[in-house]
Amino acid sequence: MRTARFIALLAFLVVAPVTPCRAAGVPQGVFEDCAGDDGQPRCIARLRTIAAGGFGLIVNYSQFYASADDVRADAAEAVAAGVRIIWNFSEPAFYDGTDLRAHFASLAKTCACSDNAGFIAYAVGLVRTSPATWGYYIADEAAPSDRTRVRALRDALRRLDPAHPALLIAIGDPSSAIADAHLEPLADLADVVGADYYPVGANEPIGSLARVGANVAATAARHGKRTAAVLQAFSWGQYPDQTSVCTPLPACARYPTPDEMRSMRDLVLTYERPSMILWYSFFDIMRSNNPRRHWADLRQAAFAP
Repeated sequence: MRTARFIALLAFLVVAPVTPCRAAGVPQGVFEDCAGDDGQPRCIARLRTIAAGGFGLIVNYSQFYASADDVRADAAEAVAAGVRIIWNFSEPAFYDGTDLRAHFASLAKTCACSDNAGFIAYAVGLVRTSPATWGYYIADEAAPSDRTRVRALRDALRRLDPAHPALLIAIGDPSSAIADAHLEPLADLADVVGADYYPVGANEPIGSLARVGANVAATAARHGKRTAAVLQAFSWGQYPDQTSVCTPLPACARYPTPDEMRSMRDLVLTYERPSMILWYSFFDIMRSNNPRRHWADLRQAAFAP
């Protein structure tokens, strides 16, 4: 889609300001996947749409694939829009030995760094003083076996910027596995910890979020951490390789309804009492067959009374 047409579409998605709701006082945000190399005007337009939708937090998976100028532009636009950025260091490349200068080639052009430690220091230096910076996303469904490497990344970020917190999200599960197998081994590594849970289409009851939320809250309390909840705003049909989760395709694949998303929100508010709610994902909504409808549904659910 051409940039001008895409920005015109985003203009249709900006609707009336949100009203007070049950989640008032709990910041809400979305996952995004847009970098300057995709077209900076397009990414800025998307950020404005997110802000106009009432969401105050963004995790953008692709920001460090952009140039330094684009990273600064994102931060400046976020400040103007009143949005906080949770900078994405959760990609395994940041801790699995990948050459970051080759992996993030656009940003590396101005890095003048000779190794991964220098690249991470450069990336943090671009954003740590920005008022838009909430902190750093250090693990996205990381395996417990990654603990040592994630801890090393966390330690490096903490040395570079001790003023901002770290966020870690584990794989959600309606059983006790969320506490025992996924989150517990990693929960001491971040300041805010939580789990994602995507039941619609996965043959899991939405009501299981009561157990998930309670388990997250208990795990976080044992480690003296705040909690975060990541909830479903996508269709499993957008991930056709996940047949072990959503089966049978395509019958299982649909977007959650506003009532279902509101139920998810209310369950985590009741049983987890999170310090933030993040919705996965804005970029799935934008690549859906009906972005306007699904964006309106998410806003309705997130900010319903």
